[in-house]
Amino acid sequence: MKRILLMLTGGTICSFVNSEGFKEAEINKAAPLLIDNFNKNSTDGIEVDFDVEATLNILSENMTIDKWNVLLKVLSKLKWDDYSGIIIAHGTDTLAFTASLLSIVLAGCKVPVFMVSSNFDLSDKRANGNENFKAAVELITKGVVPNVYVTYKNSDGITYLHKGSEITQCQNYTWNFYSKNMLDYKVFNQFQINKIDREMILNQIESLKNNVLMLEPYVGIDYSVYNFQQKKAVLHGLFHSSTACAEISSDGDIIDNSSVRYMMNICKEKGIEFYIAPFERELLAEEAMYSSTGILLRHGAIPMVGMTKEACYTKLLVAYSIFTDKKKIEEFLKEEINGEMIY
Repeated sequence: MKRILLMLTGGTICSFVNSEGFKEAEINKAAPLLIDNFNKNSTDGIEVDFDVEATLNILSENMTIDKWNVLLKVLSKLKWDDYSGIIIAHGTDTLAFTASLLSIVLAGCKVPVFMVSSNFDLSDKRANGNENFKAAVELITKGVVPNVYVTYKNSDGITYLHKGSEITQCQNYTWNFYSKNMLDYKVFNQFQINKIDREMILNQIESLKNNVLMLEPYVGIDYSVYNFQQKKAVLHGLFHSSTACAEISSDGDIIDNSSVRYMMNICKEKGIEFYIAPFERELLAEEAMYSSTGILLRHGAIPMVGMTKEACYTKLLVAYSIFTDKKKIEEFLKEEINGEMIY
């Protein structure tokens, strides 16, 4: 009989309507419901012994660095050899960020780790949570290669398997998740993934530090309002053409508050590294990139190449939580840890 650890963190998959009519996480009620539904609906005669770990009890929009540290602490103390796999019940709002983080720190894990969530609470007939959970259990029992994954049923009726290092945040007005190499979980053996032979980075982390500021560009952004207290790095997002506003005033001297160069100058004064993403690999070898992108690179912006923004952010968090030496940080960021450099 397979033994699986079910870790509960909250989210819609662990939520129930309270007396005031609001959905609220209640993990103690969620575990038996998930397990019972699996046992009733398993079609392959799979027998599984579940252990349950009550890790967090939050809606995932309330995830913080401190709460991530709680999750990582529990994972660091696990006896991995006791289990065939681990399933983490998690909300959809921050799912991709947590999956990206775990794909970095758990690279080299001995058993597969699945994150499962639900678009509606489990009492709702529209909910896909039970199917997402069932898919994760099936993949563990069938011997999927140890790594970090997400199983999630989209509105097209297909339950997809995603690599944790590739999945991106669910967009507004939809319940669907996407990743570059997503596929129907029933043909999981087509996933091109090899077992990673390395010690988990998790074992090097005392705790994540909230020292990376992440920003998204928009028309009219005012960089003068941002606080850089206790920050070691800035991750600045880019428009789809790998661009951001780099204009200066017409007299060629004063830099407007809406120019990225305004923030870059502040970062330079404070000794804060400035990263930009997502950045296409081809741009580094392309002569005709946009002038605004060229300006950013000439003034010291560091491109994070070929990764999702979620992966860029969490990889930076890990780097600046483990290392203080600039060269070691640079080497870590350039190293492909777990298939995160996909574009």
